[in-house]
Amino acid sequence: MAEAEFGATLWGRAWLRTVERTDGTPRAQLPKARSLSRNHKVDLVLPGADAADGSPAVTAAVRDGSSTHTVTLAPCGWSAAEQDAAGNVLAGLRPDPSGDLPDDLIGRFGDAGVPVVPAAPDETATCTCRARSRPCAHILATLYTLVSTIDERPVTALELRCPDGVGNGGGAGAGSDADWIALEDIDPATFFDPPVR
Repeated sequence: MAEAEFGATLWGRAWLRTVERTDGTPRAQLPKARSLSRNHKVDLVLPGADAADGSPAVTAAVRDGSSTHTVTLAPCGWSAAEQDAAGNVLAGLRPDPSGDLPDDLIGRFGDAGVPVVPAAPDETATCTCRARSRPCAHILATLYTLVSTIDERPVTALELRCPDGVGNGGGAGAGSDADWIALEDIDPATFFDPPVR
């Protein structure tokens, strides 16, 4: 069985369902959107540390041919009640430095009535392109790229829902890079044993 390109984790798959919806009219823009994302044409900026203006929204610059379009996903935070319920679900969960989350946590959120994904983020997103149909390929490509980002670091899904941090388990910093060393800080002459000559 081939590995999934998008939605390889349960966390990414939850977001993927907002893109590849089975209700309504089929989306003819999906192949183009997948291609834009797959070919690294989407520069995603997540809220928080990555956003220069501190915006709570996800933004992206999508390069399509000779044009670049700006996509903005509406802020997708939890309500105060959902945030309290999420804090209870996450109580006692120890953050994983890699940003990974247990798969069963999605079910626990569901049992608590806390949606992991906002309702229809593709329909509330905006794009600077002139496409008549919405969501356009650029919005869908942004969502595909977000799915890939969540697949790589599932805690991003919780950080999008609660940018200020959630309980003990999912807030900002749960996937810190403290254990990583910048490549330029490694001296190849002394890194390997025996030393390279």
